[in-house]
Amino acid sequence: MKVDDIEVICFEIIDDLIHGNDIYQREDIVYASEQFELAVELLKDIEWFDSTKLENLLPKVKQLLVSTNSS
Repeated sequence: MKVDDIEVICFEIIDDLIHGNDIYQREDIVYASEQFELAVELLKDIEWFDSTKLENLLPKVKQLLVSTNSS
């Protein structure tokens, strides 16, 4: 998926990591973490979008990405 000609890869990487597919370089994982955090921040600002689930997932996703990044 692209947004403003930028490939959104964070959801794909997170899904792969959850399912045990640790095939990413450190740079990809850092980029996915930054991209997910930005997505949550942007979605919080949309009045009609309920971002509470994503906000609750943010610390867990960050932990997953940090633990994958350090191994």
